[in-house]
Amino acid sequence: MPFLSRCCLLFSVLFFTGCVTTYADGRTESTFDGFRNLFRSAPDRAWRYEDVEPRNFLRPTGGPILIAPAPENPPELVILNDVPDVLDQGMMPAGPIFAAGYIANSMLHRSKMSSYRCSPSFLFRMLNGSESTAVEMIDTLKFLQSSGCARTALVPYRTPGDYGRSPDSLAVRDARNFRIQGFGRVDLTDMDQIRNHLLLGRVVITSVVLPENLVQYDDDVFDHPEGDVMGRQSFALIGYDAKKARVLLQNSMGKDWGDDGRVWIPVGWYVRMVVDAYVIY
Repeated sequence: MPFLSRCCLLFSVLFFTGCVTTYADGRTESTFDGFRNLFRSAPDRAWRYEDVEPRNFLRPTGGPILIAPAPENPPELVILNDVPDVLDQGMMPAGPIFAAGYIANSMLHRSKMSSYRCSPSFLFRMLNGSESTAVEMIDTLKFLQSSGCARTALVPYRTPGDYGRSPDSLAVRDARNFRIQGFGRVDLTDMDQIRNHLLLGRVVITSVVLPENLVQYDDDVFDHPEGDVMGRQSFALIGYDAKKARVLLQNSMGKDWGDDGRVWIPVGWYVRMVVDAYVIY
């Protein structure tokens, strides 16, 4: 139990409230969007390795760990080919729909239908209706397993943030042809597992916490997190470079974000920012 009572400090510039708890051993803890604020001692607001333990934010919510076999003489650089084009989710909290559905599920079923693209509009309306609350990763994965995802040819996604009307019965029936068998967590204590899953053609569906300077970013490498944690975002992890020790993430915030919608993140920062990581099969 906290040694001193929880108190709230008003930040007059940003007009939001942060709550601080002081414990008996002297530790303090503040909250922002449900995550721990780790940067109270850094006036320049830059993140430091020593302030963030690896996998500190890791919060896997379901599924067994799925181990990918290690190949002989694996390449140093692995990048998935023919990944669906970068789209823009708009202001809707729909990251898992694009990472798990539009990208990962589309690639999983390419052998069944080469033109297949999982419709973000279908998943958003089936999981969220007309609400604007966040669609969670585990709910998206379970829905893909039970109900699948209809083709964009039947339920188009045309405008960023506009997910159209509720899907009709034809789309619901079509979605059943594109269900996943299951999903599993990736063992992030062994980073070779990311490479091994990619070599099997699997997208690693991952979420990371968002430092302020990653919300809007326009470079190809993200290696200097700064500012408060602004929430979390789901990405499709589509590449791994063992020589440079970094992973390639594809976002769903349009091509103006990062380098044409993608960014490399050093493994050292990825394991400090990651919330979850899954693969589907």
